[in-house]
Amino acid sequence: ISIIIAFISCDSKLSIDNKSEDVKSAITVSKVAEEIGGDKRTIYKINKNSNRGYEIEAYLTVPEKTVHPNIIVNPFKTGQITSYDEKSETILQKLKGGNKLCSYTEAIGLFPIIPELSNSFRHLELDPETILSDDEYTHMERQVAAIIKDAVEYTQEILNIEVSDKVDMEGYSGEGNFATRFAIFYPEL
Repeated sequence: ISIIIAFISCDSKLSIDNKSEDVKSAITVSKVAEEIGGDKRTIYKINKNSNRGYEIEAYLTVPEKTVHPNIIVNPFKTGQITSYDEKSETILQKLKGGNKLCSYTEAIGLFPIIPELSNSFRHLELDPETILSDDEYTHMERQVAAIIKDAVEYTQEILNIEVSDKVDMEGYSGEGNFATRFAIFYPEL
C-alpha cells in the first residue's frame, strides 16, 4: 500500500507543478463580503479555473490584521446532499457569521467547495472511488492542492500579505478524513 500511495502522491504533484506558463491563466477572484462575523474580515471567492487545475471554487476569508503565518484550510462539510451551488451558498452564509478558528488565531481561512452530491461518491472524504471518478471532480486532492497554491499566490502577490507556502488543514468527521488523506498525498503542504 505504501508504494501505491507514494506513486499516486508523485503523480498528483506532477499535475500542479509542471504546467507551462503559456497555459496558465490569471487567478480569478471576486470580493463577496466585508466586515463579517463581528470582525473586520473580508471574504473573497476564488472561481473555478480549469487552466490552473481546479473545477471547484473556494472562499478565502482575510482578517484586517493577520497574525497566524499559515492559511487554515477547512474542507467544509454540510452533511447534506445538495447541488454544488447550494453548497456554495450554505458555506458563504456560514462564513458571514464568522469562523471561530480563523477569528481566534487571526488567520486567513480557505474553504474549498468540495461537492457532496451523493452518498456513493464521497468527494469530500477522498475515498478511492472518488479519487478516480470520471466526473469533473476527479482527483479532488490535486484540485485542492492547486487552489491552495493559488490562494497563497493571491494572498502574497495581490493582497500583499506574507503567508507561508505551507497550510494548516483542519476538519471534523468527513472533513478530518479529507485532511488526513490529503496530508498523505501532499506532506510538503
